[in-house]
Amino acid sequence: FVAANGENSIAVAGGANLKLTPALIRKAAPAIRSASTVLMQLETPLESIQAAAKIAAKAGVRVILNPAPAQKLPADLLRLIDVLTP
Repeated sequence: FVAANGENSIAVAGGANLKLTPALIRKAAPAIRSASTVLMQLETPLESIQAAAKIAAKAGVRVILNPAPAQKLPADLLRLIDVLTP
C-alpha cells in the first residue's frame, strides 16, 4: 500500500503463514537438509522458525533470517543464524 504522502505501508494477513507448525517443518526436514540456503522471515510462528533453523544448522545449511516484523529473538535462535538482514 502507498499512503497519500507517498510512504509505503505494510499489511500482513496471517493466513497460511500462521499454519506453519514445527510438525510441518519436521516433515520438510529432508528438503531443508538438501538445500544450500534457508531464507526465513518472522511472519511465521517463531517456534517454526526455530525448528527450521535447528535442522538447517545441524545439516550445515546456510540460514538467513529477515527479522521482520521486528520482535525480541532468543539467543539460541540467533546463534543458528548465518546472515541477519535487519
